[in-house]
Amino acid sequence: TGLSTINVLSDFPVVVEVFCKNGVVARPITTDGVTYIQKAAFEDNSSTPCVFEEMKESLVYRVKVRVSWKTRVKGIYLKGTGKYYTVTCIYGEKAHNTSQAIEIDSSYQIYDEIIQNKGSS
Repeated sequence: TGLSTINVLSDFPVVVEVFCKNGVVARPITTDGVTYIQKAAFEDNSSTPCVFEEMKESLVYRVKVRVSWKTRVKGIYLKGTGKYYTVTCIYGEKAHNTSQAIEIDSSYQIYDEIIQNKGSS
């Protein structure tokens, strides 16, 4: 009946989207540019719109998370297509309290604009 916390840590700008039950898309924000935090519930809960989807006839709950690189081109922020990750909570014999960290391949990152026109009007 409690809440679970999904943490995404990144050392460069990203956009995080959490795809929850019933088509709800949560977009956690960051206060420090590094940590993105999203609360998720196992049952409908007024304190968060994000609810885990329960897999049929099992003790497995899941949400999908998309992490997209964010970059600035000509002063406009653009978002890459991103990569999807499945976050699961499992109750039963094979359950663990925490999941292992996953290193994201930085080759998917789109680069910040480095060319600027400094000519006269």
